[in-house]
Amino acid sequence: MKIRFSIASITFIIIQFFSLTSPAYAAASFWTGLQTIKLTSLGMHQFSYNPIQLGHTIPAGAKIHRIEAHMEGDQIDRIASQTYVCWNGTTQCVQMYGKHLTTRFFNDFDASKPIYVVVRVDNFGGLYPPAFSPTSVTVYYTY
Repeated sequence: MKIRFSIASITFIIIQFFSLTSPAYAAASFWTGLQTIKLTSLGMHQFSYNPIQLGHTIPAGAKIHRIEAHMEGDQIDRIASQTYVCWNGTTQCVQMYGKHLTTRFFNDFDASKPIYVVVRVDNFGGLYPPAFSPTSVTVYYTY
């Protein structure tokens, strides 16, 4: 009895060998926080997105890969404000232009620490306070 191997079967065996013996890659995941922010007066307002308080379990050693933040609603368009996304406090921040931000500025920072959205309201643009904006923060991380 002769055993014959086709090119397809040899290719399949080689692919299986390398897929089972290749080095492991870091797993990727994310956590998301959503809240409606309430801007009640002129000045600074900060809102915390803490993954632990939001019920997420972050693996030890997880590092940020990317952060996305989104603000919704037309009220945020009408007020004159500056918005920042900050990591673990309000000293390391990236300014958010418009209502959407995607940044890799915080790459390799601890993914279990809170993210803050900080809004400085300069003028309510004809609105009577408070102004509301549903806001989400998504932190993509590897571990």
